[in-house]
Amino acid sequence: MSIIFEALKKVEQEKREDPLGCSSIVFTLPDKEAPAERRPAPRFRVWDAAMIAIPVLLLGAVLVLLFRPGIFPSPAPVAPPRMPAAPPVIPPAPPVIKEVRLETKQILPIVPASPPEAPKPSQKNNIPELRLKGVSHTGNKSWAFINEKMVKLGDVIEGAEVIQIMADRVRLRYGGVEFTLSY
Repeated sequence: MSIIFEALKKVEQEKREDPLGCSSIVFTLPDKEAPAERRPAPRFRVWDAAMIAIPVLLLGAVLVLLFRPGIFPSPAPVAPPRMPAAPPVIPPAPPVIKEVRLETKQILPIVPASPPEAPKPSQKNNIPELRLKGVSHTGNKSWAFINEKMVKLGDVIEGAEVIQIMADRVRLRYGGVEFTLSY
């Protein structure tokens, strides 16, 4: 800090002597022959050597242990499996074919195909002539086949409303009169 302070004093003094700043500025370089200030050469400290030597020694020890024979036992040699003698060639047995018979259930009665007949009014209350051909139940839905047409609950056929479908018969209403068809 004193060197800086001395340099500042020198500059201040030069400014007082030459207020216009026209004086020549002279830089002086130290002579090569003049003895320079000597700084002491850095000493090699023991601590620096220890910081280098310890990791190198540890790394060397680990490598010796890893690659030293006998530390890690090698797996026991495994003999190759012996191949048994080839078994005699037996031709494959012919496939067994079983006869399967399927039983069929008849849901609807088999009726020979006939041309549709025109409904004829019956003698009682002019109820149209309707013929029940079959009934089908799937889950909670029921269907009836009347005069070659498939109807469900609430449908109207030939003016008669379907009000109930049972396993073997169908109830209908025609003009306020209820009647049953069966087969």
